[in-house]
Amino acid sequence: MITLTFGLAYLWGNHPELFFKPPEAFSVWLVELYGASGGKELADLELLYVIACSFILSLTLVTGGYLLRGFVYQRTSGRRRD
Repeated sequence: MITLTFGLAYLWGNHPELFFKPPEAFSVWLVELYGASGGKELADLELLYVIACSFILSLTLVTGGYLLRGFVYQRTSGRRRD
């Protein structure tokens, strides 16, 4: 989970065109909420945003895979009626 999160964050940080771009109104709201005034603070905010979104995406993928695995295992073991 940690490796997937940081792997996605690294990929997103180096190739932002591959991922979705947040709406401009959300970006402005987030900058005002964080209180970023300089370039360094904006870079910190961007890193926090990318890691948080990567974690949510990783959690969704891992949970979905776990549930799908359980569903497939349950379906295959239920068909074995000897």
